Amino acid sequence: YYPYNFWWLGFIYVFTAIFFAFSVRALTEMQYQNALVVKLLSHPLLVFIGILSYEIYLVHLMILPPLARTGLNKHVFIYSVLSVSLSIFSAWCLHRFFSVPMQRLIKKATTAQLIR
Repeated sequence: YYPYNFWWLGFIYVFTAIFFAFSVRALTEMQYQNALVVKLLSHPLLVFIGILSYEIYLVHLMILPPLARTGLNKHVFIYSVLSVSLSIFSAWCLHRFFSVPMQRLIKKATTAQLIR
């Protein structure tokens, strides 16, 4: 269930993702030519979002449909702010309490196997 029932909305998501990927690639190519780009991309907020990006990907579709069913999707600004905030907070919880401990556990297990 998406907040809007337009068939072309999926295409917008795909093209936005492709545009974003190429933009990031272009910006990383310019990192030694333009110090401003490096400063912007190394901003702590962007680094934080980058660290949580996979977890945001995992949780955002669990946040959007229930939030849309509340009727908040009629108020685009409130819906956007609330959905982004809840997605980032949920992603941080998933990262902090599941992903990081699992990474430590896997690293410890694989390191122990390599030592044997």
